[in-house]
Amino acid sequence: MSDNNDTQELTSDQVKRLYKRLISRLARIYCEDFQKTFLNDSKVPDTQRGSISITKQEFIYPSTLKPKQDEGTSKFYDKKCDSGLQKSIVLLIESPHKSEYVQKNYKNRELMPIYPAQSETGDNIDKFLTKALHIILKQNRVNMSPNCENTQDLIRDIKPECPLVICNAIQYQTSLDFARSSIKRGIKLDETIRDNMFELLWEIKAIQDDLLKRLRSYNPVWIIDAVTGLELEKDGKIVENNGLNQLVYGFLINNFKETPISRCYHPAYWNNWKRLGGADKNTNKIVGYDNPSKT
Repeated sequence: MSDNNDTQELTSDQVKRLYKRLISRLARIYCEDFQKTFLNDSKVPDTQRGSISITKQEFIYPSTLKPKQDEGTSKFYDKKCDSGLQKSIVLLIESPHKSEYVQKNYKNRELMPIYPAQSETGDNIDKFLTKALHIILKQNRVNMSPNCENTQDLIRDIKPECPLVICNAIQYQTSLDFARSSIKRGIKLDETIRDNMFELLWEIKAIQDDLLKRLRSYNPVWIIDAVTGLELEKDGKIVENNGLNQLVYGFLINNFKETPISRCYHPAYWNNWKRLGGADKNTNKIVGYDNPSKT
């Protein structure tokens, strides 16, 4: 009977060669689907998903969920964004994942985009958007601007109603789920892959220029950075880190000095009241409606 302790270990050079061979093999498998991921036809378009209004000092956002979803279409009443919007509230998330593509064609190795936020993220936006806005104002997390100095100014700009635009900072699938499923289907989101791919793409000037052009065309009166990676203290104070949310926030602050900007958790977490800051579930009353506050 052999003793495992006597088993010869691989040398450092052998391990390095194995690693290079593995990467080379995976690259051959990934290559075609990786290239498909970054075609223009694979970009998930931004959407106008309903409108936000204010009634009796509360945010109102009627449900946009369809009673029945047709195969290969959005589960919400989405409208492709045109550049002619007179104003909007922009909810910014990072990038599309699996559910933002037609699954039938996804399995046939074709990427056919739908719209942003089609899974739990979209459900939470539909159910909890007004609560999230309430918490942002409650925790005083609005970077006001010269044209919008307080909550009352923000309310003035939103009234009588304001279209909600949901868009991805990067419209390509940075999770690489499509390419990775070449090897195995049904794999879970790998945040490390998503974050690193996002950062690599973000270094490309054309990617940031594209986001800037899109956002400006929507004439936002309020931009909400809900890109993943935000950390908050219990009192709602933001923890500065090197996450994707911080990366995008720096871009927004530099390019939209005349627009109020807020940061909040990704909508996937909006059903977690304790994490969001303990909002009063029984009211959407806007904090600062009567007493304007500056940030």
